[in-house]
Parts: sequence; structure tokens; C-alpha cells
Amino acid sequence: IGEYVTDSIKSESGAARKLNLKLQRLGEDHNNFMVVFLIFRNLLEIEMVVLPNAHLVTTVIAVAGRRGILEEATFAFNWSYAAKLGSTSAPTAYTYTAYIQAIGQNITGESWRKAFELFHEMIERGLTPNTFTYSALIRAGVRGGENGARQVRTISILCV
Repeated sequence: IGEYVTDSIKSESGAARKLNLKLQRLGEDHNNFMVVFLIFRNLLEIEMVVLPNAHLVTTVIAVAGRRGILEEATFAFNWSYAAKLGSTSAPTAYTYTAYIQAIGQNITGESWRKAFELFHEMIERGLTPNTFTYSALIRAGVRGGENGARQVRTISILCV
């Protein structure tokens, strides 16, 4: 984290890119992936001018989703969502897609419905879904059973 703060003084985007790559590598490590969440939370706790951007948040959400730790994905998304629209921390279409994927990878009960809520919210915020968004949404719906599959059909009819 100290390196990120030091680098961010020189170049905010360069430091964020460098840290994002480190988080991605750590997220792939079966023994040390939890460090990703620790680093993210520590970045939020220390008082600094440069906050994590949407790319870092998206990485944290993706790692959490792959690892089955939906609480961390939700925490990161909610933090980003609370950021001022237009700021570098606000969720992008990629952030929404990563969160929809995380939900779809960790379906419990009716949780698939949240993926569809996020999809509609994303559109309301003026963000454009891409093929990855639709794929994640379809997977979440299908994993939601019969009702989820029906919801997928409704979305696919609207998108035609």
C-alpha cells in the first residue's frame, strides 16, 4: 500500500494500473488471494487523496466472485456505488458486469434476482451492457431455476 501511495503522488493512473496488476496476480494465488480484500479495505481506511478507481474495484469484485466470497464483492460494489457519479471510483459497465458475474457464480435461493436488478439499474445509470454482461446475466438467470430462466427469456425478448 505504501508503494501505491508513493507512486500515486507521481502518477495516479500509473500507480492504480500497477496496483491493479498486483491484485489480479494475488487473486489467482490459491494461498494468498485474501490479501486482495485486505489491501482494498486498507486503501479505504488510510487517509489519502487518491482512492481506488473503478478498475481496482472491478478486480476486487471479480476475485471475490471467483472465490465464492460474495460479501467482499458486495462490499466493494457498494463502496463504488456510493462514489459520486462521474468520479473515477464510480462503477462502470465492467464493475456492474463483474458483480453480476459474482452473483451468478454464487447463487443461493432467490439471489439471482439481484443480478437482474443490477442489470436494470446499470441501464438506468446510462451504462451500456456488453456481451459479457448479457452472458453473466443469462448464467445467473439459468442458475436461478425455472423462474430465473423465464426472466432470461424476458430480457432476451427486450434486447431483440
